Amino acid sequence: MKNLVNILSKILTVILVTLLTIIYFFFLKNDFIISCLFSVLSIIIVFIVYKLNKKSSIINKILENKMIIISFILVAILLRFSLLMFDYNEVYSDEATFYYNAVSLASNLEINSKYIAVFPYLFGYINILSIFMKIFGTTIYHAITFNIIIDLIGAVFAYLFGKKIFNDKKKGILFLLIWLFNPFNIIWCMKILPINIVNTMIIISAYVFECLLSSFNNKRYLIISIVLGIIIGISNSFRPIMIIFLIAIFLYYLYLIIFSKYNLKKLLLSFIMISLCYGVYNNLNYKLVEDATGYTPSKSGSGWSVYVGSNINSNGEWFLEPKLDEFFVKDEDFSPSEIHEYFMEEGIKNYKSYNLITVSKFMIKKLEVLTNDVYSYTYENFTSSVINQSKKYNTVLKSYLYCFWFLMFIINIFSIFNITDKDENSRLVFYRLFFIGLVVSHLLVEVSPRYFMPMLVPLMILMGFQIEKLMKKENVND
Repeated sequence: MKNLVNILSKILTVILVTLLTIIYFFFLKNDFIISCLFSVLSIIIVFIVYKLNKKSSIINKILENKMIIISFILVAILLRFSLLMFDYNEVYSDEATFYYNAVSLASNLEINSKYIAVFPYLFGYINILSIFMKIFGTTIYHAITFNIIIDLIGAVFAYLFGKKIFNDKKKGILFLLIWLFNPFNIIWCMKILPINIVNTMIIISAYVFECLLSSFNNKRYLIISIVLGIIIGISNSFRPIMIIFLIAIFLYYLYLIIFSKYNLKKLLLSFIMISLCYGVYNNLNYKLVEDATGYTPSKSGSGWSVYVGSNINSNGEWFLEPKLDEFFVKDEDFSPSEIHEYFMEEGIKNYKSYNLITVSKFMIKKLEVLTNDVYSYTYENFTSSVINQSKKYNTVLKSYLYCFWFLMFIINIFSIFNITDKDENSRLVFYRLFFIGLVVSHLLVEVSPRYFMPMLVPLMILMGFQIEKLMKKENVND
């Protein structure tokens, strides 16, 4: 049985590293010099830290020094609040949808009801942002402040997650610092988009899931299963991707039943409670959207996204579709569900018209669009939004973004060297499944570098696991 566990773990490691390597080659293809430069820099950093760690336990020393940790935390908080020092351009596109509807809701004015009823997952962020705005104010700076607070809450749960999974405060601090100094977390606070709240809800879900896994020896597992189901449901109301988290739980429970001899009855009951509460909350959220918009929202809001994602000419990215506007101008018989049903059929027709070779090439192209431009896309979003940034600041920011991005990838690709590790943490199975599931599921729908942001959470977690292994080896050497 142990051999089967090791084989499964190795297969998942190979799939993960293969996927990351393919993504990495997209960087080389489109930005060869930058990719090589920061790859070499990342490898040098990893090598230096590894050598220093072997000699003087530098990671543990940093994590044990309260003054250093407090200083790091203050610097990370200041980096976030420094976003409030810039002058911002007017928001447009999706940002405008979130911002102006939140302002309207906070001011008791009319919102874009039809659009929100068609895309009900927009309402979660609009609603919670409007509550904050109603109390504190409705400027862009209030929205950015809200994002910063949400992101810092995510940092707290990153600490709790690391501490819980390894039963060690130092490991909690490690995960806290990874979260706090992730430049993507910092920069996306400035955009009036639900990116930070989605990432924060994912790390909260991961923490509660870890609490659940450690509670199967008592009856608390049922209560925590209910809480987890509700939290996954809440997370889904901000972006409908948490079905992947639920599927990952199902597969991991299956893994525990087969390989770890967990109690079948308890795991089955737990999964039923999680799924039930997830479904109940989703229905409550649709009711909330219906009350706010006056329309029955679409419960299957993926039709449009599948249609857009099936378009070879746009490489699966968003494009202007006059047919969608035609639905909105109809005053009679307006049905959000019918809109998605129509576009779902059109999307399926598109996919059916492609042969296997065409679909394969198309999926590779979509994967490239989804992953290749994430760091420069983030940087360009910053420079296009901010009026008064300086060239020096831009250079530092770009270097910071690129360095963290390549460090995260290089460290995770290095996990292939641990493929013979018999003491590998079984929880890696779950987070690898979740990351792979997120990437694969996004290839079926619309793609954009922005949609890669939630995938940074399991990548950060996997990065933390790799650094923890380095610390463990250091302790053995000591």
